[in-house]
Amino acid sequence: NSNWTSIDPWTVFSTHCTYEKTYVPDDNFENYLENNNMGDGVFNNDSVLTQNINTVAHLNVSYNNILDLTGIEDFTALIHLGCYNNIITSLDLSNNSALTELYCVTNNLTSLDLRNGNNTNITTLWTSGNPNLTCISVDDPVYSDTNWLNSTSVAFSFDGGHYFSSNCSLVYGCTDTTACNYNHLANTDDGSCLTNYG
Repeated sequence: NSNWTSIDPWTVFSTHCTYEKTYVPDDNFENYLENNNMGDGVFNNDSVLTQNINTVAHLNVSYNNILDLTGIEDFTALIHLGCYNNIITSLDLSNNSALTELYCVTNNLTSLDLRNGNNTNITTLWTSGNPNLTCISVDDPVYSDTNWLNSTSVAFSFDGGHYFSSNCSLVYGCTDTTACNYNHLANTDDGSCLTNYG
C-alpha cells in the first residue's frame, strides 16, 4: 500500500495470518492469563496464544478458584508453578520438563502426574492439603521416596497417604466386596483380602 511508509523490506502482509493457540477451558485460568498479558486478547474464548505462554518460567495462579489447569502443558519453559488454594482436581505436568518447583497445596487433587523426565531436578514439591490424592505419578518411585518423601527439608510437604508410582492407574488392594478389608479404590487385587465365610 502506497500510504504506508517506513516499512522494513522483509515485512510481509497477508490476510491469512494464523497463530498457534492453546486450549484453556477453565474460565478462571484463562481470565488470569488474559489479565496478565498471556492470552489472545479475547476473554472467555477458551484459548490463549501459545507464543505468549511457552516462554513463561514462573507462574503463580493461586487463589483464583481454578478447577482445571488444562493448557499448562504448553508452558514448556515453566520452572516454578504456584497453584495453591484453588479447586484443581487433576494436574498433568508430564509436558513441563523444566519444572523444578511445584506448590499445589490445598486443592481437590485426586491425580498428579509429574512424569516429565526431570524429577531429579525438582527442588520443591508441596502437595499437602489434598486428602483425596494418594498416588503421585513420577519418573522413578524409588528416587522420589528416598529424596522427597523421606526428606526432612521444608522444601517437600505431603499428606500422610501420598505415595509415588510410575503408573498410578494401577491401585493395589483387596477387590473382594465381601471382604472386611475391601478397598473401593483398588482396581488390582493384591491378595490381601480378609474373608470369613464361616
